[in-house]
Amino acid sequence: MLFAVWPLLLSLRFPLLRALVSAPLAGVFAAHFVVEGWRWQMAPLYAIALWIIGRGIRRLATGNDPSSRARSLLLGLGVSAAFLVGISGPVLLPVVELRAPMGGLSVGSTSLHLVDKARVEQYGPTPGGSRELTIQVWYPTDSVAGLERMKWVEDTDDFTAAISTYFSVPSFSLDHLIYSETNSYIGADLSDLRSSYPVVIYSHGWGGFRTIALTQAERLASEGFVVVSIDHTYFSLSTTLSDGTKAPIDATALPLFDTVSEEVFAERAITMIDTFAADISFVLDEVERIAVGEYPELAFLSNRIEANSVGIYGHSTGGGAAVEVCSADPRCAAYLGLDPWVEPVDDEFIEAGIHVPSMILRSEAWSEKTNDPRLQDLWAASSTDGPLLCIKGSTHRDFMLLSHISPLADYVRRPAPLQAERMDRIIEDHLAGFFSEHLLDLPPANLEFEELATCLPEDE
Repeated sequence: MLFAVWPLLLSLRFPLLRALVSAPLAGVFAAHFVVEGWRWQMAPLYAIALWIIGRGIRRLATGNDPSSRARSLLLGLGVSAAFLVGISGPVLLPVVELRAPMGGLSVGSTSLHLVDKARVEQYGPTPGGSRELTIQVWYPTDSVAGLERMKWVEDTDDFTAAISTYFSVPSFSLDHLIYSETNSYIGADLSDLRSSYPVVIYSHGWGGFRTIALTQAERLASEGFVVVSIDHTYFSLSTTLSDGTKAPIDATALPLFDTVSEEVFAERAITMIDTFAADISFVLDEVERIAVGEYPELAFLSNRIEANSVGIYGHSTGGGAAVEVCSADPRCAAYLGLDPWVEPVDDEFIEAGIHVPSMILRSEAWSEKTNDPRLQDLWAASSTDGPLLCIKGSTHRDFMLLSHISPLADYVRRPAPLQAERMDRIIEDHLAGFFSEHLLDLPPANLEFEELATCLPEDE
C-alpha cells in the first residue's frame, strides 16, 4: 500500500526520496517473479509497479521532476485507486492456504496407478481396454524434516483445462492453484506409533477428483488412519492414466437432466453408480494386495495395514456407491455418507439397508430434494438408531474444497451461508470421531455443533 500512495506522501516536498523508494519496489517485483512466478490476477499491480519504477528511474536520470504538484496529486490518487482495483484479483482468487490437520501426527502422501484387468472400460472417447484408476494414499508419519510438500493438484495444466471446460471459465483463472501446497509430505515413512493401521477409503462425487477433499484425508491420517482416495476415471474432472494419457471427465456419462429423456438419464445414472461401486470393490481388492506386499511402490505399508475391516465414506455419487458396497461386502466395517446420492442405487440395496456402524451428514439444500425420501427408506431399513444429520446453512458442494478457491463461494446464491472453515471443522470432527470409535475402538466423540439438526421434511 505504501508504494500505491507514494505520490501523496512524497511528491510534494521530497521528489528525490520518492524516486529512491522505487528501488526496493523493483527488488520486490523481481523477487516475486523468481520465487513465485507470474500471476494473472496481479496484472494491474504489475502495471502500477512498472509505472512507479519507470518514473523513479526517470527522476534519477534527469535530475528533475516533470510533474506539477497538482498533477502529482492526481497521479497519486489515480495510482491508489488502481491499487485497490488491482488487489481484488489476488483477494478474490487467492493462493489457497489449506488448514493444517488437527490430529497429533504429521502426514505423508503418495499416488498409485491401478489397472483392473477384469473390467473393460466403457467410458471415454475410445472405450475398450482395461479400466484404470489412480489412488492417492495419505498416512501418518513421525518426521517430515527436509521433505517436499505435496501440491493440492497434480498435473495442474491438465486439471485447470478440464475444470475450466466443465465450469465454462477461462483456464488461466485457476492457474494460481499450482501454488497451493498441502500439509502432506512426499516420501515420508509410515509412523511407528502403531504396528498396524486401519484403512479408510474415500469416493468422490460426479465431477470430483481424488484430492477434492484432501483436508478430510489429512485429518484422518493425522489421527492414525491410512486413507485411500479414488480418482473415478472419466467421472473425475481429470485423471492421468498409467501411460501418461489424460482422461478428462466424460460428460456423456451423466448428461444434463433436461437434455435427455428421464429414462435415459436414469439408465446412465444407474450404470455410473454401479461403476463407482465396482471401482470401490476393486480398490478393496488392491488394498489387500498392498497389505501383503504386492505393490513395491507401497512396500512401507506391507503388513502394516488392516485390509479386511475397512471404513468407507463418500460424497454424492461416491456416497451412494459406498451404500452398495457396504450393504454387501463384509470388508466394509463402517460407513459414512456425505450428502449421498442414493436415487440410482438399486432397490435391493435400499431395501436391505446397511448393517455396519453408519452415519450420514446431509446439506440443508439437499434435504429438500427428491433424493431425501429414498435416503429415509435406506435408513429405515438399516440397523442403526442414529439420525440423518443435516448441517444448516450448507449446500451440496460444501462437502468439498471448492469453497476455498474464492471467498465469494461462501456468498454466491446463498442467503445465509455456513462459512467454509466452519463446515470443514464439522465434517472433519465427525469423520475423525466416527472412524476412531468404530475402527480404533476409542470412546464416542462428544460433538456438539449448533448447525446440526435432523432436517426432517416439513410433513414429518
